[in-house]
Amino acid sequence: MKDDNGNSFIIKVDANGQLYTVPVGYRKALGLGNSLTSHGYSESIGYYGDPSWAMASTNKTYTTWTHHLENILKQKYPNAKCDPYNIYSWETDTMGCDLDTLFQDYVNQNYDLIIFRAGENGSADSSYINGVRRLFRYLVDNFPSAKIVICDMFWHNSTKETAY
Repeated sequence: MKDDNGNSFIIKVDANGQLYTVPVGYRKALGLGNSLTSHGYSESIGYYGDPSWAMASTNKTYTTWTHHLENILKQKYPNAKCDPYNIYSWETDTMGCDLDTLFQDYVNQNYDLIIFRAGENGSADSSYINGVRRLFRYLVDNFPSAKIVICDMFWHNSTKETAY
């Protein structure tokens, strides 16, 4: 469907049975991941890179997946943006991590696309599966206009991947 300005959208139904629209052309994405997404300055491990880069990236523009995604989105929408966000604290404590605190700077940003590309850190037990469910329930409830895409992990782990 398209609105009066020619923008594509879909109609969704929330948990209360109310209809709402979600844009199909993504302009504002949030890339959730670990050090493969972004990594802050850390003298203790000898990492002195830019926090918007993924650890081990040699070039912010060409070697981080969030910047690749942003460049793809900009082909259609020149002002599109993809914010990288490291959720290592969730990965290592999937049931105990305070999600409101973790996402406090992001919940009011009106993201229309969230990409989840994490999971390599932390243990592969039943708490991980429950933690994934908890995280995605939170994302669905707090980012109602966003399409959420789940990607496989960089290093295969069949136990963790059953949660997806």
